[in-house]
Amino acid sequence: MPQEHPRGISAHLMTMKLKLDHVHTIVLLSTYVPTMSYPDGDKEAFYSSFNDAICTIPHKDRVFVLGDFNARVGRDCTAWPKVLVTYSVGSEN
Repeated sequence: MPQEHPRGISAHLMTMKLKLDHVHTIVLLSTYVPTMSYPDGDKEAFYSSFNDAICTIPHKDRVFVLGDFNARVGRDCTAWPKVLVTYSVGSEN
């Protein structure tokens, strides 16, 4: 299976293209989203780079976005009962 080497876009973002056959290609987009403690400018730069990376992927390619999104969802598991569950200890994130 031919592939390109991973391409680092920033310290928080990289891509890798895998050709499955002569027609099908997938793109892996690996990300580590800056946390809330990062300066706003750093977060804006990340999302701009993320958007640019998505926009450069040909429409016919399949995209898999992987990574640590640093989302904070809180303790309210009633909003998403099949996603958030109550099986945790301490503060939920």
